[in-house]
Amino acid sequence: MSVNSRQEGFCALITEGLKRESMSLRELCRRSKIDPSLLSKMLAGKRNPPQDDDTLSALARALNESEDEVFLSVGRLPSSWARLCRDRDLRARVGELMSGRTARTATVARTVGRDIAVVSARQTPAMPDELL
Repeated sequence: MSVNSRQEGFCALITEGLKRESMSLRELCRRSKIDPSLLSKMLAGKRNPPQDDDTLSALARALNESEDEVFLSVGRLPSSWARLCRDRDLRARVGELMSGRTARTATVARTVGRDIAVVSARQTPAMPDELL
């Protein structure tokens, strides 16, 4: 993802959140403890979006937005998706879903606590529960 598309995604998410929550930029900054001048420059494309976990999480909370959405808007995988980085089979399944290819007989392992439940994949592409 290029810096421009990161800025665009982040800016759109923040702008939409401000409208949805009927919140001013100053109020968002107060709630998330971010310098208003810095956030204003980010939204104007003069500064890169934040990359640190605390700032992204604070913005998500202040806007009542999913942390995953905020992290993804700046091109970062949320920490809740760490399993995706470690699990080769899950990455392959996601790759299949992204490319539109799915095997009719494929199975998806879903973690339920510490137990593993195996469920049959549907014939049509479906996002694994781990990613929903």
